[in-house]
Amino acid sequence: VVFFFFKQKTAYEIYQCDWSSDVCSSDLKMGTTQKPIVAVSTSTTVLIGTFPKGRQYIPANIRSHQEFNRTYGGLQGNTLSSLVSKQFFDNGGKDLWVISIGARISGTADPFMKGLSLLSKIPSFNILVIPDTTILPDREAAKVFQATVPLIDKYRAVYLLDPSRQNVRYQTAKTLATWVRAQPGIQHPNVILYYPHVQVRSYNTAVPTVTIPNSGTIAGIFARTDATRGVWKAPAGSEARLQGIAGLEGRLTSRDMTILTSANINALKQMTSSA
Repeated sequence: VVFFFFKQKTAYEIYQCDWSSDVCSSDLKMGTTQKPIVAVSTSTTVLIGTFPKGRQYIPANIRSHQEFNRTYGGLQGNTLSSLVSKQFFDNGGKDLWVISIGARISGTADPFMKGLSLLSKIPSFNILVIPDTTILPDREAAKVFQATVPLIDKYRAVYLLDPSRQNVRYQTAKTLATWVRAQPGIQHPNVILYYPHVQVRSYNTAVPTVTIPNSGTIAGIFARTDATRGVWKAPAGSEARLQGIAGLEGRLTSRDMTILTSANINALKQMTSSA
């Protein structure tokens, strides 16, 4: 699997010096108060979604899956956004901002629009995921996409897009590629799409696994790669193994890979026993 991803580099320690001189030194004079620039995160993720409990429309910074469970409820109900958040932490994510838009999907874009308006309350972020758009009707999901893209440009972040799954036409590599080409509104360098979805353990005893969007998984991998290899390393190959999943929704053929690549869709492929 090859992932290509470009982000801003971490701000490393920089000392002031006189660049007009032939010699530049980091020596500081006695009594000066010059300070190094503090490193910043390159993988802070915002998750807008529905959760069993927790305060609505108030952004909260979450640093672990355990803290998420205490704040927004457990996984017993297989709530989509809750499972996606677990995937974020399972795959190496450390810094998650959560915006709850309620306990259940209303079927319209309005709660998502209100959630998007709260991005300005978050000090800084690099990645945005809105997994519940997969269960919105096509028309309502399109409204969310159209509102999100300009904001991503404004905040210089990346949007891991999750298309609506209410129409079976978008559930194969070929039909998804056709859909993407017909959506000029999402043709933006900071909008990224991966296929297929991932399967994770179900917390409902009626079914062993459940299929969920891959955006939380990918956001976690971005964070893990940044932490272990640096922002200059693309999250790809064996180091980009998907953790905490039971498998992928389907296996891709060579033709599928070609079709997805031609539409700028990133492919997830299972290699032997690991994804």
